[in-house]
Amino acid sequence: MKFWTLLKKELREMLSLSTIVGMVVAMGVFFILGQVMTGITEDSQNKAGTIHLIDEDYSKLSQSCIDTLSRSGFEVYIESPDHLAQGDLRYKPQGDFDLLVIPEGFEENILNGKQTSVGVYSSLNSLSMSSVFSSSGSNAAVTVINETVSAQLLSQNLAQGTAVTPDFLKNPVTSGETTFVADKSAQVSAGTLAGFAMNQSMFVPIVVFILVIFASQMVASAIANEKGDKTLETLLCTPVSRISVLSAKMCGAGIVSLLMAAVYMVGFSSYMNGLTGSSSEGMSQELGNALDTLGINLSVMDYVFVGLQLFLTILIALAISMILGALASDVKSAQTAIMPLMFAMLIPYMMTMFADVRTLALPLQILVYIIPFSHTFMANSSMIFDDYSLYFGGLAYQVVFLVVVMFFAVKLFSGDRIFTIRLNFGKKRRKALPNE
Repeated sequence: MKFWTLLKKELREMLSLSTIVGMVVAMGVFFILGQVMTGITEDSQNKAGTIHLIDEDYSKLSQSCIDTLSRSGFEVYIESPDHLAQGDLRYKPQGDFDLLVIPEGFEENILNGKQTSVGVYSSLNSLSMSSVFSSSGSNAAVTVINETVSAQLLSQNLAQGTAVTPDFLKNPVTSGETTFVADKSAQVSAGTLAGFAMNQSMFVPIVVFILVIFASQMVASAIANEKGDKTLETLLCTPVSRISVLSAKMCGAGIVSLLMAAVYMVGFSSYMNGLTGSSSEGMSQELGNALDTLGINLSVMDYVFVGLQLFLTILIALAISMILGALASDVKSAQTAIMPLMFAMLIPYMMTMFADVRTLALPLQILVYIIPFSHTFMANSSMIFDDYSLYFGGLAYQVVFLVVVMFFAVKLFSGDRIFTIRLNFGKKRRKALPNE
């Protein structure tokens, strides 16, 4: 009987109103992220089943390949090249899709036993996971074309009288991939390029996430602990400016968080190098040339701009944590108090990783842009693709947000309400006894 009494007591303490609200909010956040991922998956599937194609050969073999694509379940749209543009720019996709080009002389080259490439032209506009998988449908279509031509070569002896190798009969058609960034192009896959660039730039979002989480927990817990032990009253009553106390706590938490993030990132970098080192070394020269050609790299000034937003993000998180920690009555309630801040970090972190924010539904775009941390997660992509309006707009918004939050934090610490104000998080207030 005593066991069940103790169990009920523990459950009452653990399943408090704050815990239940936290679980409900977490469920809501993951529901939103699930809906976003569902939309991204459906969009990727639709793109994979839709082919935009330019036929410059106008031969029986090219038409046979197009008919096979249609019978295989692809929805084929016949496009025309931009004759006003020069070079590869004629085939630059004018929408959010890849463009397949069957080149002139396709049938003639095949009949003469020459391996021929079908052009796959892509545009890279972001470093999200959706960009990595954008070319899957085009690659599948090239595979179908290759199988179609191979089957006809074997069954109809189209290359009869020509000395051909078994490798040619098996793979007569290859994929020639070209990626555009603005008006620049390089002979490289958009998925490979986006994946490599994303791996190189993923450290910034991870650093931001770790810094904010560690710093927020330390600041909120420190304030709540001092408030519960009554040491905060003694500290704020000393002949030291309260702004100095506020600044010292924020700087201390920031420095410790930087150290923790540095240790984590060194270990994570070593892990990633060990995991992908051999494959990246073999591709470094090709990808390096493509990165230089397309300008998908960050200069020293770009890193300065990214670091500036990272600094503002940390300050905003610390200021919010100071307020939430002051509202908490103890360390346990402080951990619950900063949950909204963690969710405010999680939403943009996941969305910017898996999707291009500009392609989301308008309500989701507004939600992401309102959260100040989102702009730091998008800073890398903004710098790489020269989207300076988005970067500086987000920077200005962060500055305004920081000023507002700091105003409330300074006002809270400058008065005496910091000693009495608190959120009970669902706990019943104890009634004072008559002699108290």
